[in-house]
Amino acid sequence: MSVKFRAELIHPVTGASRGVGLALVQQLAQKSNNIVVAAVRDINLHTDHPLSRLITEKPKSVVLVNLSSAIEEEHIAVAAMMEERFGKVDVIIANAGPFRDEASASRLLIA
Repeated sequence: MSVKFRAELIHPVTGASRGVGLALVQQLAQKSNNIVVAAVRDINLHTDHPLSRLITEKPKSVVLVNLSSAIEEEHIAVAAMMEERFGKVDVIIANAGPFRDEASASRLLIA
């Protein structure tokens, strides 16, 4: 009798709420051995949002996390969660978009 080993692949995807990031999350979630850590700036998505529907359809494949590229503490918290929960990361997809508010970006660079 052969035993099938299901090696899970962990894929954190930033900018996962729309565009290319959302499309990547949707594609990666289709394969049964993928776990997608969908990182979004605002975790309070409407129930009719495509990412919310995907999480409902595939709760074991998609994990939603709050992550703003400008907030270091959120990066640390997400990394700690992935280390504790999965013990590894296989592929990081850094898709977060640029700042839309130049004044905020300037303050970050100065600080």
